[in-house]
Amino acid sequence: MSDELDLTRSEYVMRTYLERVVQHGEVALLADIAAEDMVDHSARMAGWGEGRAGLLGHVNWFRSTIKDPKVTIHHLVAGRETDGREAAVAYWSATGILTGAFFGREADGQPVTSVATSWFWLRDGMLAEYRAVADATAIARAGTRPA
Repeated sequence: MSDELDLTRSEYVMRTYLERVVQHGEVALLADIAAEDMVDHSARMAGWGEGRAGLLGHVNWFRSTIKDPKVTIHHLVAGRETDGREAAVAYWSATGILTGAFFGREADGQPVTSVATSWFWLRDGMLAEYRAVADATAIARAGTRPA
């Protein structure tokens, strides 16, 4: 992809993950951006599997819970950590239709916006470690309606 030439590798990996894999479901791209033995801490905690397969489980869960997500990257910072590892962090949101239980909010077929911060660390140009924090309180609160 020619866009990679204008970006650091970590920014390219983050943008590819959010804009193409999460938003458009281009899961085959995971082989190009994520190491087979990478660690997705959310996937590990949720029992979706280990390595790249766990990341695929994470993406599949998200896309089955929020139908046709429209991803917006609000902030993205990429560079090197003090230990030399290439890294990126993104504050992003995804808006779609809630089709599955999501952080305490039951599926209701209504619009939902998920807000999250994602951290990526790369090894040899590939995603090696992923941590994400979602604003679950805002998601649950958005599902409440006045009586």
